[in-house]
Amino acid sequence: MPTTHLTTAGEALLATSERMAALLRAVPDPTLIARPTTWTIAETAVHVLSELEDHTAYAENASRPELPDGPAWKRGRAANAEQLERTPERDLQLLAAQLAPAAERAAAALSDVDQVWSTNALLWGGEQTLQILLGEQLVHGRDIARTAGLDWRIDPADALLVAQGAVSILPDYLKPVGNPERRMSFEVRLRGGPAYRLDISGDTATAGPAGGRVDCVISADPVAFLEVGYGRANPLVAALTGKLVAKGRKPWLGLAFGKLFAAP
Repeated sequence: MPTTHLTTAGEALLATSERMAALLRAVPDPTLIARPTTWTIAETAVHVLSELEDHTAYAENASRPELPDGPAWKRGRAANAEQLERTPERDLQLLAAQLAPAAERAAAALSDVDQVWSTNALLWGGEQTLQILLGEQLVHGRDIARTAGLDWRIDPADALLVAQGAVSILPDYLKPVGNPERRMSFEVRLRGGPAYRLDISGDTATAGPAGGRVDCVISADPVAFLEVGYGRANPLVAALTGKLVAKGRKPWLGLAFGKLFAAP
């Protein structure tokens, strides 16, 4: 399939899928649990492949996934469970062989659409979806590599691409507290990249470009921001090592930032 009009995220997704395929081929034991998930390495590979295939289908067919009602994180977990049930294959060599072609199809399809349904039954932009799919590869590649004792690097440039998509969907994952008086605002400054603003009012959040006064400013190494945001690193350790630095009128909100959102 031709891929002559790929976006930056699409190109990064293709390169990362090649790396992920090589990683899967090197795994000695596919039955190990890819922590912090509860999936085996083989099941994690199925999930990554299914995400590519599903979003390609949504883009090409303009179809909406059938999922139970509920918040985005609950719908996403239902979709994840359905993927594992639908795909019985657990041979890493066979899954690895399908990964790069699936990424190429996804990148080609998503680079040409303005909006596509996500596995959480939310409408996302095509570029935004590519960024999230890139994040799936990078984060789950990390899980697999650490479990199997193999090497895996997340490039800061790739982390910046993922952050752009991840910040835009954060409002959909805000944990409700039932307190209409809750008010807080953040500016997230990604080192080497852009800055974003996030406002929380009650159980509603909005995200957009940085601007105006906020309660807490977070300066973040992009890789650390990705790992903490996806629940793969301890925010306190990141803060103590200078990878995440919070300042402003209410700097203490920085450590609580990740806890405001449910993991997808």
